[in-house]
Amino acid sequence: MAREMALAGVPKEELERVETPLEPQTPKSKWQNFWFYYKWWVVAAVCLLVIIGVGVWQAATHVEPDYPIALVTRDGVSEEGITELEAMLRTYGQDLNGDGKIVVEVEDLALSQYVGGRKNPQAEMNSQKIMAYLVSADVMFFIFDKPSYDNYLGDLKENSGVDLFFDDPARDVAGVSQTDFYWNWNGDDRRAEYWGAEFPEDLYFGVRRLGGTADSKAAIARHDHDMEFLQAILDNDPIKLLDETEASTK
Repeated sequence: MAREMALAGVPKEELERVETPLEPQTPKSKWQNFWFYYKWWVVAAVCLLVIIGVGVWQAATHVEPDYPIALVTRDGVSEEGITELEAMLRTYGQDLNGDGKIVVEVEDLALSQYVGGRKNPQAEMNSQKIMAYLVSADVMFFIFDKPSYDNYLGDLKENSGVDLFFDDPARDVAGVSQTDFYWNWNGDDRRAEYWGAEFPEDLYFGVRRLGGTADSKAAIARHDHDMEFLQAILDNDPIKLLDETEASTK
């Protein structure tokens, strides 16, 4: 009743609802409307595609190393030093997976909480990686500096009751421990000449013994290949690599 009283005297034409025809949208206006409502969905989808693409690219381009090596040090080693070490060790290896390349991949696992005066956020993760490698046997070739060998392996021996970590390389050469079976490169000319002075004077090279869960066929094969690799290093018998020119004439 109140509405009718308020609208008394208003012409009927003015009370009728007039529909305003909508103008047809242009492609630009359609895009603006879509972007207004769905831009964050688009951004999220693009980010997801980028992540998937990077993962696929890394999987497709990653070269499986013939010799994965864990370098366990108290302090870190520079990337240049790692590259130099890999290049030198590569001369003693073989193309195990038949991809036409000899790939030595050295992973520096620094255990110190501080490296170069800075907090090392990777210390705990590196320690966990070592334990994972011991269980999985994905890595059989280890290089320890003296502090890491004494502390880390000392605790491991005490807790596990295992006296020996490295396997006997069956080589009576300078630097090979007759009790622990590691090779200490201290005193070897190659340490300073090829591998640089930035590395510790004492580095212990060795292949871990088989045992525990490391008894699969893959672990046994890796162990045997790594032992041959270590023996070639101890004998200082590098495999002569053919460069592209020599290879093309064969």
